[in-house]
Amino acid sequence: MFKWRWLEREGFSAFVDAVPTQVRTRVRYWDTAGTEDGGDYSAGVRVSQGTDGLFYVEHVKRGQWAPGRRDSHICQVAEADVSLDGPYEVGLEAEAGIGGKDRTQAITRKLAGFRVFSERPTGPKEARADPVAGQMEVGNVRIVRGDWNHDFIEELLAFPNGEHDDQIDALSGAFKRATKSRTVSVETVRVR
Repeated sequence: MFKWRWLEREGFSAFVDAVPTQVRTRVRYWDTAGTEDGGDYSAGVRVSQGTDGLFYVEHVKRGQWAPGRRDSHICQVAEADVSLDGPYEVGLEAEAGIGGKDRTQAITRKLAGFRVFSERPTGPKEARADPVAGQMEVGNVRIVRGDWNHDFIEELLAFPNGEHDDQIDALSGAFKRATKSRTVSVETVRVR
């Protein structure tokens, strides 16, 4: 679904060293899993839109963590992210069922002080990734160079047939929110 030629071709590279100093929006969206050292990854992808109108995949954090470690990582990453200039939101994929709702609320409580939203993704993964794929194809998405690039690009190019799709699910969620955050108010999870 994603092509290498969208990222590198004669006279164009999607890879940059940094984002512009001014951003309109910045979102880190988490696709969460809960198995230590196996299974799916939890992945948090940070996307911003610069005042230049381009979208930037700024950073990816992922790991195979048990729920307690995962939640700690999400909070630590949010603390590190908040030091960046400009607006910032944390998005969480709402987990299914009563237990999932409770886990989402627990993470939200730990993120007190941050703008937090959660949502349940709907539709096929490919359909959710299509908007960011379209912007990437026409050169409107940049990727900040970092030690996370290799795994991210491998997963991107293998999607939807790769072994993992967690980073792409998080990218899709972050991009969706980044494109709407100028016009949509923040919805927060209600804590009981």
